[in-house]
Amino acid sequence: MLLPMDTPPGVAGTLGYLQHHLQELTEQQNTLEHAINTTLAALTTQLQQITQLMTSPTCYMTENTQLII
Repeated sequence: MLLPMDTPPGVAGTLGYLQHHLQELTEQQNTLEHAINTTLAALTTQLQQITQLMTSPTCYMTENTQLII
């Protein structure tokens, strides 16, 4: 960031600090956004698997070990 030549050192220092802090917060936000997207993708996959299991024909064995569909 280019500041005017007559910017007081205290103001320039504060602006530098704020700019650095903003950069750190942006990096944290990007990291969290990536984690959220990864989690969402995993949950979506699990939901698709559950849906497939619920909509597929149910098979089980009886006491006589006969397959019933």
